[in-house]
Amino acid sequence: MITDDERHLADLLDSLRREAPDLAANFAQRFRSDLLGYHGLDDADIVEAVLRAVDGLIAMAREQRPATDDELAGLRGHGELRADQGVPLESVMRSWQIAIREVIRRIGELAESANVPVPVLRVFVDAMLAAMDEAMLEISTGYRAREFRLSRQLDIRRDEFVRALFGGGLTPEESRREMQAFGLTQPRYATFRAVPADRTAEHVDWELRQRPGCRPPYGLTAVLDGDVVGLCTLEQGSLELGTLVVGVGPAVELDEVASSFHIAGRVASTALDFELPGQHTLAELGLLTAVTADPALGKSLSARYCDPLTTDDEMEILRTVDCYLSNGMNAAETATHMFVHHNTVRHRLSRFEELTEVRLRDPHIASQVWWALRYRQLRTMGRSNDQVRSSAG
Repeated sequence: MITDDERHLADLLDSLRREAPDLAANFAQRFRSDLLGYHGLDDADIVEAVLRAVDGLIAMAREQRPATDDELAGLRGHGELRADQGVPLESVMRSWQIAIREVIRRIGELAESANVPVPVLRVFVDAMLAAMDEAMLEISTGYRAREFRLSRQLDIRRDEFVRALFGGGLTPEESRREMQAFGLTQPRYATFRAVPADRTAEHVDWELRQRPGCRPPYGLTAVLDGDVVGLCTLEQGSLELGTLVVGVGPAVELDEVASSFHIAGRVASTALDFELPGQHTLAELGLLTAVTADPALGKSLSARYCDPLTTDDEMEILRTVDCYLSNGMNAAETATHMFVHHNTVRHRLSRFEELTEVRLRDPHIASQVWWALRYRQLRTMGRSNDQVRSSAG
């Protein structure tokens, strides 16, 4: 049997339902004018969502029950729809707060004329607020789940685009269309390949995307074969990131991007082999890239200039020769750098020339010896140049 209190509450809710279309229309106008993301939605869309939400919350509050499985699915679906429409989650949550606050305010006004006792009204309003909390949680869950799927789809598309762009698998028209879709508007881009050291590729990808030069309109990053690759505009800032090894190709126009990326790969491979963290270009590493690219020549030169020296004293001679070449072939500076007397340096250089039957003052000979020493350095590091990273192309 229905009590007077229940009858009064039912009358109140009937009055509220009759007013709901007008309330929803007012909400639609307010949302479209005040909340980011709603201005592009149709009034009918917003009104329908408000009416459905109010009706559902009233049912849950009146029966003092949690949402059913179908109601939960509907709330999550609402969150997914708003994510698809590009409405920020903050705006979605704010719209619900506005609507429920106004509905509860109107319930209070109607309660006086409907003679609803205050204790009954309080119980109903508390149940309404609890239902709203549950609804907002489900909407947020649906929104974030959809947002994650959309983000993942975008990541996949981005990775596929970068892979095709760097592999030369796109026509100029296709490349321009995709770059426009990703918001890339610069006339020229440098390319890069970053080799993670003590972190995951996904972590590095996220960190680089925080750099202005690596996000649209100045750049784009992607994960490729365990490395982080992309387009960038170096004028917007460095790509230096802790111990990260980054090879950078020259800034080029669209039709030369694949060639630039090949260079970036060579630079990254060289820097990795020589244990040189940081951002590097082909010009900065110079002939080191050639040393890694031509192991046969390095092996031949090492056999000619390094292998004949085998004793500990002769190893010291090689170290002195290396320091001598690095100091502009200046014996005095070499002595200072090595903390030995300059006569010691001269004696070691003379001994090297005797053992190898060459003259270091000959520029051609000096360059060959430098090459041999760099190849030997790689072997000492345990990275044979016969196993240059395949990712460098």
